[in-house]
Amino acid sequence: MDVFALSVFLVLQIFSVVLSAVVVCVAITKRRIQRSLNYILYAVATLMCALGYLLEITAPTLEAAVVACKVQYLGVPYLGVFYYLFARDYCNLPPHSRTARALLLAFPAAATLLVFTWPAQRLFYAGLSFTAATGLPHLVVSPGPLYFPHLLYGYALALISAFLVVRSLMRGRRRQARRATASLVSFGVASALVLGFQVCKFAAPPASGFDLMPLVFSLHIAALGLFFVRFRLSEWTVLGRDSIVENMKDAFILVDGEGRYLDANRQARRFLPGLAEIAPGASLTEADAIPKALGHNTAAVNEFTVTDDTGGEVHLRATRTPLVADGRVVGTSILVYDVSEIYQLMTELRQMATLDSLTGIYNRGTFFMYAQRDFDLALRKGEAASLLMMDLDHFKKVNDEHGHLAGDQVLVGLAGILKARLRHTDITGRYGGEEIAVWLPGANISGAALIADVIRRALEHTVFESEKGRFNVTLSIGVAGLDAARHQTLEALIADADTALYVAKTGGRNQVVTFSLDNGE
Repeated sequence: MDVFALSVFLVLQIFSVVLSAVVVCVAITKRRIQRSLNYILYAVATLMCALGYLLEITAPTLEAAVVACKVQYLGVPYLGVFYYLFARDYCNLPPHSRTARALLLAFPAAATLLVFTWPAQRLFYAGLSFTAATGLPHLVVSPGPLYFPHLLYGYALALISAFLVVRSLMRGRRRQARRATASLVSFGVASALVLGFQVCKFAAPPASGFDLMPLVFSLHIAALGLFFVRFRLSEWTVLGRDSIVENMKDAFILVDGEGRYLDANRQARRFLPGLAEIAPGASLTEADAIPKALGHNTAAVNEFTVTDDTGGEVHLRATRTPLVADGRVVGTSILVYDVSEIYQLMTELRQMATLDSLTGIYNRGTFFMYAQRDFDLALRKGEAASLLMMDLDHFKKVNDEHGHLAGDQVLVGLAGILKARLRHTDITGRYGGEEIAVWLPGANISGAALIADVIRRALEHTVFESEKGRFNVTLSIGVAGLDAARHQTLEALIADADTALYVAKTGGRNQVVTFSLDNGE
């Protein structure tokens, strides 16, 4: 081999190492998101392949050439695997599980181990010798029993990768025709280079030591990189879109058609720290750290509550949008946003609509709504129930002597007594002015009278203060028990309780009077 040919070949190999190193550096510095990782690993494997071969053809001894071969096999066995994984990324296919990736890498890892442990075993290489007879130092390989299965494994992955890419492009929409055509040409040429390196290898006599594989792979990764930059198909060139998704104030979660977790943005990991425990490919429905409302609920919109870092509740709403390709659902995007402010506003509006703003008990309309519901139920089932009507004694005098703020203080105090002494099933409402009505389900008239007297005595012994001094207020209460024969409507029961209240007022105040036909006439 003449000196000129050797010089040219050596320059080409140096070029392939430099080109691979540049591609690796650019890929790493431009990487923004997880799915560019497989391209980087593919480029790193190519760099190790090119570097190892350059060291081999410049090695002075067999020992140095064997070391160079080991450097090569830090990359060569993995080229097919990372090319395949990269092709899946390009086709937007869901990532493999960790177990599947481990199985894919098992054979290449075994090949690396076998090369590193030669000559203790001869499964991969039956023998290695070193020659520089042609002017180009190189190893002469005697294949072992696992050498050709290793090559077939790489070829199979390359063919599968090409099939995935072609299938993806053939399914592309017409408006993407220009990009798809360019993609097909670029991938086709690059893949032809990869699959054709053996043709180049056999085109030269094996004894010459010429191996164009490192150069071919270096051109491959460079062609793919330029293709992505030119046609904006790389995930590097969608940095703006990815940045918006990653930094948006709403949470974004992506799952595949089987409900397996694929990806999530920063806000999703903040709202749902449990996402950090889920590996891509794991099912959301099987993740204990994810709220069941999110993992199991397939409704288009649903709401759930989580606890933040401070222990406070955060109310979230999730909307699901199916991702459809070729008429079938291939995944779902889940947008989760914080509705705590809306929830708080709705709670406040609900309270304004249902509660008395001063006392915090039900207003008249809400009291009638809930009391009517319970009245109908008690009437239908024949259950006991009673109703209290209470009125503050000489309330106008309190307002006149101590001021309206003091009167408000009395109403708030009475409401506090009712909340403290009544059951959660009892219904209390401000009937009007200083009148308050209480519905007591399950209480007969004598039991209701005892409850009423407890309330009366509690208010009687409560001391209020104003700028004019300390004062007490008393309470009159009328009690009526539900009588199915007499009370066909809630209004009829209220009328009887009001009658008993009138008797209490006219009979001296500060007392509890139960309704009877005698005092009701």
